[in-house]
Amino acid sequence: MILTAELADAIVERAMNIIHHNVNVISNDGIIVASGDKSRIGQLHEIGLEAAREKRTISIYDEDMTPQTRRIAHYAPGINTPILVNGQVIFVVGVSGNPHEISRYAALAVLTAELLAKQAVKNREINWSMRFDDMLLLNCLNNLDALDASTMKYLSAVYDFSEPHVPYLVRVAAAVSAGDDLLNSGRCLQEILRNLALSLDVGQVNLLAPHLMFLLAHRNSKELPFLHEMNEICRRNGMELRVARGFAADSLISLIKSLRFARYCLNNQQCSLDCVKSSTVLHTVMNSPQYSDLLEHIREQLNGNKLKDELQQTINIYLQQNLELLRTADALKIHRNTLKNRFKIIRDLTGLDPDRVEDLMLLHLAFHQSSAALLNGTAVLHAEGAADHGSQLISRDSGSGSYKS
Repeated sequence: MILTAELADAIVERAMNIIHHNVNVISNDGIIVASGDKSRIGQLHEIGLEAAREKRTISIYDEDMTPQTRRIAHYAPGINTPILVNGQVIFVVGVSGNPHEISRYAALAVLTAELLAKQAVKNREINWSMRFDDMLLLNCLNNLDALDASTMKYLSAVYDFSEPHVPYLVRVAAAVSAGDDLLNSGRCLQEILRNLALSLDVGQVNLLAPHLMFLLAHRNSKELPFLHEMNEICRRNGMELRVARGFAADSLISLIKSLRFARYCLNNQQCSLDCVKSSTVLHTVMNSPQYSDLLEHIREQLNGNKLKDELQQTINIYLQQNLELLRTADALKIHRNTLKNRFKIIRDLTGLDPDRVEDLMLLHLAFHQSSAALLNGTAVLHAEGAADHGSQLISRDSGSGSYKS
């Protein structure tokens, strides 16, 4: 139903500011929804009902009035015009007064009502379209196989990929002590959306759940746009704002992958985080079920060797020295051949070759599956800490700095 009390009140207020005559907004079933004369709201308007049914303007003149019509039908002089959109009567606008005197004023009231009605219909169409887009994207987000050629073509036209954009997942949640409160968090998110409506384009925001949305920001944005405003709204409503930043997306596929990754981060953290920070990437990979077993298997293969600490130290320093053998050997105070021998031990134990970047990264992840250290802000590669620890071992074991194999 297009006609709401809010729309009806807006029509009455704007029309009466122009024509200074009483205006009634009447529903299709003849009930006065809004009026300058508040006492008439909720009453049956017989002439308005007739105008709606017959889809024509009906005017009541002074000479049409008799005591009987006033008593039985509540007639009053005026012009009653049905407002049509796409051939359908949406409601009726009645202007009180002698039609001979108010016809021009009534036309202005009708024009105001038509403009507001058409805008309401347009807004409703946009809202339905946005809801469809949101549901379609959410379906693809949950099931990448749903992204067939036609869906990809449609959604690619919805979002602007002329330059990379970064998606931010935004979740409104109750305070931890308050427990889950989906209704209030949803209302809080609605308030956020209303406040951002004038500043954001349609394609910049999508509602994924009653308490979850995502915003597309320019790749060069330093932080989530309007973060301060959103935090303030949440604070007033006793809610918390949790945000996860994905990686820059320049296509629909990369957007969906970025959102899926950001959602994983958001679901597995209790605070806001930046999903594209190296520490977060490592934490996410190392704590995902897909990689946990693999990394544990690699560690178990190495833990059985008496040189496991030296092997881990070697990988750390090798990464710190940008994969340069001579500098790594010097930093470890070992001979280059000893370094190569350690690499051979690693290859024999794990089947992973430190000279291959992909294998090296797996070794690094296996050695550093410590989410607590990563989330506490330690260096991403732990290279400095490992180097310091390694230096202490070397100084203790090697005396005057002689090479230790």
